[in-house]
Amino acid sequence: MTVRVEDREEAHPFAEDASILGMARQGSSLLFLAERNGAAFLGLSGYTVLEDGRPSVDPARELAVASLPFEGEAIYYGLTAGGDGNFYLLAGNNDNNASTQLAIQRYSPAGEYLDSMTIPDWKLLAVRAFSVGSSGELVLGEDYTVCIYRWQEGLLNQEELGQAVYSASLCSQGLVVSTYSEREWTAPYLLVDSGTGKLSPLPLSDQDPAGDHANEIKRKSGSLLPCQSYAGEYLINQGDCISLIDFETDTLEPLIEWNSTGTSPDACGPSCRLGENSFACLADGKLILAWSDTVEKREGGIVRVGMIDMRGTLAQKVRQVNTAGCPYTYEITQFAWGEGDKLRTELAAGNFDLVIFYGELNTSSNSFEDLYPYIDADPDLSRASFLPNLLESSSVHGELHQLWNSVLIHTMTAPESVAGDGRGLTVADCERLVEDTQGLQSVFDNKYSDSNGLKQDTLQNIAYLAMTAFVDKESATCSFDSQDFKDLLALVSRIKANPDSNGHDWLLSNATVSSAESVTFLEEKGGPLAFVGYPDGGDGIHYYSLPNDFENCMTMAIPANSRSKVGAWTFIKTMLSHSNQSSLSYGMPVIYDVVKEETERTVSEQEAAKFYDLLERTKYAEQATDETLLGLITDSSQAYLAGTKTLDETARLIQSKVSLYVSEQYG
Repeated sequence: MTVRVEDREEAHPFAEDASILGMARQGSSLLFLAERNGAAFLGLSGYTVLEDGRPSVDPARELAVASLPFEGEAIYYGLTAGGDGNFYLLAGNNDNNASTQLAIQRYSPAGEYLDSMTIPDWKLLAVRAFSVGSSGELVLGEDYTVCIYRWQEGLLNQEELGQAVYSASLCSQGLVVSTYSEREWTAPYLLVDSGTGKLSPLPLSDQDPAGDHANEIKRKSGSLLPCQSYAGEYLINQGDCISLIDFETDTLEPLIEWNSTGTSPDACGPSCRLGENSFACLADGKLILAWSDTVEKREGGIVRVGMIDMRGTLAQKVRQVNTAGCPYTYEITQFAWGEGDKLRTELAAGNFDLVIFYGELNTSSNSFEDLYPYIDADPDLSRASFLPNLLESSSVHGELHQLWNSVLIHTMTAPESVAGDGRGLTVADCERLVEDTQGLQSVFDNKYSDSNGLKQDTLQNIAYLAMTAFVDKESATCSFDSQDFKDLLALVSRIKANPDSNGHDWLLSNATVSSAESVTFLEEKGGPLAFVGYPDGGDGIHYYSLPNDFENCMTMAIPANSRSKVGAWTFIKTMLSHSNQSSLSYGMPVIYDVVKEETERTVSEQEAAKFYDLLERTKYAEQATDETLLGLITDSSQAYLAGTKTLDETARLIQSKVSLYVSEQYG
């Protein structure tokens, strides 16, 4: 069986470390704009593409940037390949990090300086889009303005657009400017008339004719960054994906996807197509080579993946695992946000070997594989590999049915000078601290104008907490008749709105923690802090959750009727690998060693100790928002808040209703 796979690697054209700022291609040569120790220079390098599509770059010959007509430091805006076969470098003077003058230098394909053109009165102060055509026309764009110049002649045309300018690129049709309309949520493409400099719209519908949801989003998003074509085609670069647009046939074809740095997709910069299936991309000052190839895969190595994906970014992560080195091929069926029922129907029919989602599925039943045996049999992982208490708090009846790739900790902080180490505090203790401490007027944030609205908002927060801390899925029991829960519910009824609060005069503040650095950041703003969590008279209630990032954070589970369970686990383990965990763009890694490495690298031992202590005290996990359970808690509390039921009656009512529900769900 043959399949198409993608690979990528970092290349190093310079012998000494340098940050690469720009790149352009003429023929089989790449010209780089680079910086080392604050000094800019050029580098010319040849490249080759092997039969399997893999590109390689030769060591670069370093060249000096020709002198610029500015005093002091220059700002470099871009390097591009002109349609005349030469390279063009755009720079500006530095006037408080803006430019009032520009210079465009022309270099030969061999990197020799030829001549330059100046724009002495640049009103836009910066340049985002820069490209050069075949007849001496130049595009410079910034914000909502596009300026068209003729080489050595001056301004041809300037247009104020109703949409933001993203990038400009040269293709066989001419210079194309990519823009984005925030009002229409579309990406108009404008063609430059090489004679007059006038702009005219190019036809491209908003809807993908094939109905591909991911492609529709790409069509509407525009080219955030330039990508130089290989044979006159027009390419759009969206930071994590390069696609080909054919305006005549109204089609968009994704060519390659990557997120090479692990940071946000916008970190990927200007790119070049080097061959039919090979690309060069700048990412955080580094050169990344990416390519695709058709390779032999084992028969029966198909892993059917069902996923709910908002913007196609989770699908991209799955496709990245389809490398030549992976024996499995991951075939994706994508569902849009809100299509959870469709996924569940196909899941029940046995159509998936692996499911990836955010929080739309309840994996507590025996319809999903227990992942503990996979972890226990793995040569590289063990239960101790994960964050403290994470697996235990995610288990049901001793089985683990899902794993996340990252987490956040939800907690509550208080000034250390008031709360000490934060341990052992009850609700009554917190209320007493408020009474005894000058400058405090409430236990929770109560800067509201409406007391009823405040109570409902606080009740909602307590209900989310209660679903993790007062429901034991292991034993299919709940403890809403406990004194801890009743104390929290009573506090909700007593809280009073105070619109005159100064924003700093309550004891406990909601906080999310994703790293030791985030603890340090919280203390830089609020002074030394104690992590109280929600007060329960012990270590406090702190809980893990999947970060609120639908584009990068995922829940992974293996259906019990999966036909390729080993292949599904291979993907999960890949997401838990050191390289993937250490390059997360948001949230905290779930692998403890990766967290420790980052902690030791970024904070002091004292700061680390407070962070590690919080991890050890985090004993709950919010796996999915159960709207039914949430409603049972909040609806049953309304009579108490209205004063028509007692606290004990309300606690018994919630206990009765939730006990029945939990028994049905987890018993």
